[in-house]
Amino acid sequence: MGHKTEACRGKLACYKCGEDGHKSVECKKPKKVVGKVFALSGE
Repeated sequence: MGHKTEACRGKLACYKCGEDGHKSVECKKPKKVVGKVFALSGE
């Protein structure tokens, strides 16, 4: 099943802004917007 975050030896990266050193719940920056483009045709 894996391990708890406290036991993790890897780098801690925020899923919200993408920076290292903190979790998304501790992040003070706005969520990073990932642009998605949808093509709409008038046909």
